[in-house]
Amino acid sequence: MSDLRADRRAGLQKTYRCAKAYPSLEELIKDPKVEAVFLATPAPEHVRHTLLCLAAGKHVLSAVPAAMTLEECAQLVGAVKQSGLTYMMGETSCWQQLTISARKFYQEGAFGRLFHVESEYHHPGLESLYFENGQRTWRHGLPPMHYPTHCTAHLLGITGERLVEVSCHGWGDDDPILKDNAYKNPFWNETALFRTNRGNSMRVAVWWRGAQKGGERARYYGDRMSFYQATLRASAAPSSSVRRRPRRKIAAASRGPRKWSSVMPRPRGGRPTSYRNPFATTAAMKALIVSLRTSSSIASSRLGSPWSTFTLPWPTLPLA
Repeated sequence: MSDLRADRRAGLQKTYRCAKAYPSLEELIKDPKVEAVFLATPAPEHVRHTLLCLAAGKHVLSAVPAAMTLEECAQLVGAVKQSGLTYMMGETSCWQQLTISARKFYQEGAFGRLFHVESEYHHPGLESLYFENGQRTWRHGLPPMHYPTHCTAHLLGITGERLVEVSCHGWGDDDPILKDNAYKNPFWNETALFRTNRGNSMRVAVWWRGAQKGGERARYYGDRMSFYQATLRASAAPSSSVRRRPRRKIAAASRGPRKWSSVMPRPRGGRPTSYRNPFATTAAMKALIVSLRTSSSIASSRLGSPWSTFTLPWPTLPLA
């Protein structure tokens, strides 16, 4: 490992039990025993550092974002192709349990047509990282949409679609940080609506300030099934909800007598008379649960319309 600051270098070396450390990236990539480099450096340096590593014959794993401008993106892609080496942008949202579950649902065709995805990355209080030892860091005044990958990965990491058109709006105030920053950015929060190369849509909200919970959350809307993360990352364990549309209508004559199921809560005042749901029997519910590859423990169920919403225990699918 390497770090320009001796104190941090010593701390990292102790924490990760590194026998060898380097005073700079330039020194590290001279070591012929180093095959690959992970770049956890300031975002404006990612492309420059990546090019140094590729030129030295090293594979690269980079923190997000990959680049800061379109010109840097083109430079990065060209260098990777020319080198023949492996480059990866390490976006963590691709490996959240929510995303893994949604990817599995998509591969199985459970969504039908996945026509809309919404994703939110809320990080109030980010200003605490704007200064270090009285000096501005690279995060000072960073435009929210320069850091979108925690959100965009919720779609791109599942379907492989590309975002080709966008309309974006921002909100800011009279804070001095927004009046004077290297990016000339006037916004704390930005919200964008994208069109994909398949004609679908995605809404992305990256917010740095406001009365909000921090964390990342996504919702997936299909014509057969939708999938929601019910809570943002917080002290409470997150949960997810699945909303399915029955693929066929059940004729009244074949529905048979209405029966109470162990998964249908009995309301006060006796049994209801208007439940008409294809998943209203224990056997059908268990079949649905198996089809979703989830635990047989249902946290709550809401039945009584052609659509059904089930809140499932977290995680909904195994990591494998």
